Amino acid sequence: MASIGILMFMLLVLTEVARNAIAHLRAPSMPSVLPVGVLTMIVTLVINVFVVRYESRAGTRLRSEVLGADARHTQSDVWTTLAVLAALAGVWLGYPVLDPIAGLVISLFIGYACWKIAREASGVLADQIGELRVGGPGEAFARRIELFVKRRALDVMSREAGDYAEAAGVTVHCVNAFPGLS
Repeated sequence: MASIGILMFMLLVLTEVARNAIAHLRAPSMPSVLPVGVLTMIVTLVINVFVVRYESRAGTRLRSEVLGADARHTQSDVWTTLAVLAALAGVWLGYPVLDPIAGLVISLFIGYACWKIAREASGVLADQIGELRVGGPGEAFARRIELFVKRRALDVMSREAGDYAEAAGVTVHCVNAFPGLS
């Protein structure tokens, strides 16, 4: 579930980056390139590369959806940093249009990371159906839930049929909709 929080945050960032990139394409401006900004981006890049490697390995080892989602988020940060550095170099060389183009490319990186997180989170939210196969670790638990749901459904059907029958003054026989369950 925490990966859904990361996904929601990333979708918000995606929207803002794309919106700003389109606005700057429509009304170009010359961003400033400061050496301290470039140095900050390079340091950020190096740190994020190490974070991605660590979180990816730890997420796989621990089977943690949150670490995996955060690794993908940080990976999008790595690609974003590279795109920003390329845009800054282009602006420094006299091509300010590269700034909003880099923003659109960054939107694609973030969108791809969002898609991967959503795809993996949907498997977790669907209780990893593949693990509930016959003989799988979740089979007994899944069977208990299935039995509970079927009994409740049968109980509700019987009660509702009884209420309608009583109101109509007739006798109704409920048919078991779930064969093998009494």
